[in-house]
Amino acid sequence: MQAVALRCDLGTLWTQPRVAQLLWHFLHVTDRVRVQSITWWIHADIRWFIFELQPALPDSDFSSEEELLPLLPAPVGPLPPLPVPDEPRPQATPPEIDYGVNAYLAAGLKPLTARDETLKLQAITYERKCALKKWLSLISVNFQAWEIARRALGPFEPSFACKGLVDSVRDAAGVKASSTLHNRAGPLLRYVKFWKGRGHKCFPVSEGQVYSFFKDGGDMAPTFPRSLMISISFAVHVFGLVWTDDPLRSGRVKGLVASHYATKREEVRRPAFTVEQIKLLERIVMDNGRSSYDRVAAGFFLLLAYGRLRFSDGQRITSFLLDQPDPNKPELGYLECTAKRTKSQVGMIKKAKVLPVVIPLAAVGLCWIPTWLVLRMKAGLCYGGSVPENEPILPAVAAGGGWTRVPLDVSAASDWLRQLLRHTAQVGPIKVGTHSAKATMLSWAAKVGMDDGPRRLLGFHVKTGDSLIVYSRDAMSHPMRLLVRLILDVKNGKFDPDLTRSGALASELAGESESSEGSTDEECKQVSEEERAVEEVVGEWDPGHGPDEHFARHLVSRCIHKVRDEAGSQLVCGRTISTRFEVLNKKPAFMHPLCSGCFSV
Repeated sequence: MQAVALRCDLGTLWTQPRVAQLLWHFLHVTDRVRVQSITWWIHADIRWFIFELQPALPDSDFSSEEELLPLLPAPVGPLPPLPVPDEPRPQATPPEIDYGVNAYLAAGLKPLTARDETLKLQAITYERKCALKKWLSLISVNFQAWEIARRALGPFEPSFACKGLVDSVRDAAGVKASSTLHNRAGPLLRYVKFWKGRGHKCFPVSEGQVYSFFKDGGDMAPTFPRSLMISISFAVHVFGLVWTDDPLRSGRVKGLVASHYATKREEVRRPAFTVEQIKLLERIVMDNGRSSYDRVAAGFFLLLAYGRLRFSDGQRITSFLLDQPDPNKPELGYLECTAKRTKSQVGMIKKAKVLPVVIPLAAVGLCWIPTWLVLRMKAGLCYGGSVPENEPILPAVAAGGGWTRVPLDVSAASDWLRQLLRHTAQVGPIKVGTHSAKATMLSWAAKVGMDDGPRRLLGFHVKTGDSLIVYSRDAMSHPMRLLVRLILDVKNGKFDPDLTRSGALASELAGESESSEGSTDEECKQVSEEERAVEEVVGEWDPGHGPDEHFARHLVSRCIHKVRDEAGSQLVCGRTISTRFEVLNKKPAFMHPLCSGCFSV
């Protein structure tokens, strides 16, 4: 008989005492089989034990684990505890964080502990639940006004009604980003609160009520009417919101929305990187004196710049392939990547396909890509072939050294980038951000006079209905040759994109608003009004906390924190309560968003 492996999943089948009982029987009770070896490891927060068994007697004829399991007698009396190590499986990690030359720490960013990493991953699920809770509350205002509710509640028994509606809303949300679901629900919650306070039903949506709301709804941000119209359209197409007439085509509604939007402040666009900043990032990648964290991060920002990628799109790269026919002539090679579910891919079918991303090895300074891939290999990050699913290309730094599985958020990445470039001159009043990377090559191409067609393909801005860039990898051949020529001209001094007069032909493709995934307003949201609408319409949402706890809210991010001490000077997450925080007199009814360091959601 061959050895038989029995696998026990502690996360779903066994508690720790049960595993102890199982092992005790194998080691001390069963006489017809003996334990050949016991191994364990942790994978995805689930502990697995493997028992490799073989018969104790030569004539044993067990052939499967089903025949072995009946040999285990029922447990009798208390059994000694079995120590289970808490450490995860050892991984290849770089050395401890060098606090002297690490821009990650200098930027004020906090490395994540193992607990922080777990909470961050849990917070992703919590964000989704909060978003679905908001939409379920909107639908419950009038079930008959939503096609999804009529379908979910109609043919089922009452006992299945709630589950059917929840599942239907979850399925309808599909792959929509949680941030998009939150942002689309916010304006509708304010709309519901307005009409509820006046004793009127607001669903189904009517053109007259929308127009009256815009006229009498009080102080609104210039972008709010447009946001509400987008939210109504979103609700119609995703959840089947019904209207009695079409407010989206009403002339007076559209005119009023345009009048409000015209008073919006000037749009802030991130400046492109200068040649000096690009060269500095390349030197950081090649500098053995810098920490491996800064070198990996600098390479990622260069990947965004030379690849013309948004930050969120760079995090969704699914494969790497280095094509370098001659190491002595790097300008002839490319790093070929694929990305999935990028923001440029609009529509279900396109999002299911991979987007070819080609990064030239040619650089304005040093050829950095091969070194960057080696650094990633030494750090235990993906560096070639397929990237494991849900693995970010730039994760957050772990407190004990190495990297976590949590993707670095866009605000932290911007702070890290600015710290790396702190010794370079700032061009204009606006600071660089992660979107400066995407704008760089497109800005240079516009300034040098490259045609619209190649520039559009380089920026993945394909015309509506044109799927050429998705289906054909060779569509980028001609634009990439033009881009390599442009990079070499900058390197050789034939063209200087930083000269002021050379920017006269820069197009709108050169600069766009800072963005990651999801959809947000450019204008600062009227958060207090929206929070009051959420509390009134949605009601309470609380993961469970004691009545004697005190809370504080960040004035900008609106994130809720837990106060550590009675003096009210420290938060549980370790931050100091500064003027950026508002200590709350009472506990918020809708506990969202929450600080992952203060709460275990």
